[in-house]
Parts: sequence; structure tokens; C-alpha cells
Amino acid sequence: MGVFVSEPVHDAQPSLLSQSGQTLHCFLIWSKKKFPIHPSDERANFFHLEKMMSAVIGKNEELANDIAQLKLVAENLKQENEDLRNSYGSLRRDNENLRHQNGILGQKHESLRHDHESFRSRVQGYFHERDQMKLENAMEDRLEYLEALSLQITPRSCNALANLGVSKTGTYLVDPDGALIGESPIKVLCDMEADPVTTVVQHDSMESTYEAFSKQMTSLIDQSESCEKQHGGLVCRGEAPRPENPATSCSSLRRAGNTRTGYHLISRKKGRLDVVLCQMDLDETDPKFQVETSALIQDGAVIFDAFRRSDYITENAVIRYESTEVNVGDAMDPNTGIFTAPIAGIYSFSFHYYTDDFGLVHIRQNELVKAAMYTFYTSDLGEYDVPGQSVVLQLAEGDTVDVYLFFGKAMSNTDRYVHFVGYLLTPL
Repeated sequence: MGVFVSEPVHDAQPSLLSQSGQTLHCFLIWSKKKFPIHPSDERANFFHLEKMMSAVIGKNEELANDIAQLKLVAENLKQENEDLRNSYGSLRRDNENLRHQNGILGQKHESLRHDHESFRSRVQGYFHERDQMKLENAMEDRLEYLEALSLQITPRSCNALANLGVSKTGTYLVDPDGALIGESPIKVLCDMEADPVTTVVQHDSMESTYEAFSKQMTSLIDQSESCEKQHGGLVCRGEAPRPENPATSCSSLRRAGNTRTGYHLISRKKGRLDVVLCQMDLDETDPKFQVETSALIQDGAVIFDAFRRSDYITENAVIRYESTEVNVGDAMDPNTGIFTAPIAGIYSFSFHYYTDDFGLVHIRQNELVKAAMYTFYTSDLGEYDVPGQSVVLQLAEGDTVDVYLFFGKAMSNTDRYVHFVGYLLTPL
């Protein structure tokens, strides 16, 4: 195979030749040596090779651009990697700082928890001391009040003293006709060791008038199991049975020791109470000794009878009622237990209840005490009482009257032991 040397190509594009330079020239020489071309095809083949070379050069330039871009990307990645390494170092330092701060916060939390426990203990101690002081103050106030009552209210007999826990034989003041009503108390000798307890009245016990002393003696005899004269004095033993139901007449009230002239509740039939005027200073044979109030009540007058069928045990509160038997004029509100005078006038009020407790009940006008009922009896001694009280009040229009349970309880059942009765005697 011979070497074919072509003639110079005069119509080749200078731009392509200038772009290819020595590379194109060398390629042409090599291709002619490697692949001899017939002179007739040389021109066509040359243009074909030139076209191929242009494509190769274009690809080469693209590859060069890609390489340049890859280098740029590599530089960017290198920079980003460096930034990431710096960020990682910064994050590690931040993490160490956070761990350190978390340790500090943990210590502060523990300190705060300790302070909280200490503060809670102090607060609990404060409230405990405050509640203890309130309880002690309440007990002191109650004891002072009871002490004041004990100075004003005298037991009716030596048996009543024994029921209160007095066990020492000696001289005591008793008030047989009832505390705070009737005649003044008298001195007696209480033999607490006798069975039953014995009350001895000596002649030197009479410090009041003979009439007053006689009334006290009558009351003492009525409430004693037995009495007899001995050595110029009176010896009474035991205690007469107490009625479990309200009195049925003024006579039974007197026998029970109630000698106060006024309006009283008496039992006519089971579950019903009526009001009568008992003039205890008269003889029982006198027609005016017991006067029915129905003869005193005018048509259209204000009258009510409120009652309960269940116990009322809320202390320091006005006693409320479940219903009314009579409520002429609608002046009594059983839901609140308060009577409001619709007109000015003279009114009569009575209250009656059943109890086995040590207690105090007030009849009040405009929240001021006008009458009181006091009981010494306690359920653990198996004793019961049916106290009652009556009062006549002058009321202005709008004045209120209620019954206030200071302490103790007002017991009742279907027999309606609790009754509050009031009515207008005469308008003013």
C-alpha cells in the first residue's frame, strides 16, 4: 500500500482549519496512511472527516465544560463539607453547652422542689395552727357561753343535778318551778348517795315570801316520786315520770312544774295541738283557770300553726317547718320559719318540741330574744323532755318572729311534736 499525498485543498473552510490546527492536519495525514483513499473520493472523504472532526471537537469542548463544571461542583462540595465540619463542631459545642445548662436546670429544679416542699409544709402548718386556734376559740366561746348560762339557769331538782353529773352531797340552789320563770330558786340539801337521790328542804331555806316558797314546794312535790315531812322539813325522793307527749290541759302543765301564766300548747288529740290561756295564779276550779283561745279570736284575725314531722338538728339557725295546719292571712312562711306581721297589733306565740338533748331554743322578735327554752336532758341517760314556751308580743307591721335553735335538737315524727303557733289577739 503506497502513501497517497493529496493536493492542497484550497476551498477548505479557514475557520475550521484554524480551529483544528495541527490536530486536524495530523489526523488527515494519519488517516491517509491508515486508510488510502482513491483520488476520486478524496474530496468527499475529506469533507466527511472534517464534519466528524467538528463533532469530536464539539464533544471535546462539551466535555471540557462538563469537567470545568464538575471541578466547580467539587470545589463547592469541598467548601460545603468544610462548612458542615465547622457546623458539626459548633453543634457539638452547643450540645455540650446544653448538657451543662441542663445540669444546672436540674439542680435548680431540685432546689425549687425542695423549696416547694418546705413551703407546703409551712403552709400546712399555718393552716393547721389556724384551724386549731379557731377550734380552740370556738370551744372557749362555747364554754364561756355555757358558763354564763350556768350562772343564770338553775336545775329544777337534785335529780336534775345528778343527771348533769354532780355526785357530791351538799347544799345547792334549785328552781322547782322552772328556770328563768316563776319564783326565785331555793337552797336545798341534795343527798347524792341516796337511791333514789333525795332532796331535803329545811325551814331556813325560805329566803323569800311564804307564798313564793309554797309555790316552789308545790312544784317540787309535783315533780318528785314521793315527799314526806321529817324533822320540820320536807324530804322528796326520786323523780316523777315525765310525760312523753304535750300536756293535755293547764292542770297537767301545772303538775309538770310549769306555773307560768300565759298561752300554752296542749294536746287535744293525736297529731293536733291547741292554744289555751292558763292563768296559773287561779285555782283549778275557777272557770277562768283555763280559757279557750277560740273565744278570744275574732273573725279574719291572723293565725297560724306550723309543724314538723321530722327532727331538726341544724344549730345556730331558724327552725323551718314542713307545712302549716292553719295559716290564716298567709303571714307564716314555713319554708323560712319566719312570721311577718301583716298589721300592727298584740300577738301571742307558742312553741313546743320534743328532745332528748342538752339544748337551748329562743323565740325571737326581729332577731332579738324574747323567750327561751333550756333543757338539761341527754340521750345517754335515757331521758326525754317536751319543753314549751309562750310569749305575747306587740308587733309593728313588718316585724318578724321566729324560733331559733341555738344548740341541741328539736325532735319530731308523724305525731308532730314540733309546733309553732301564733295569732293576733287585737290590732292596734
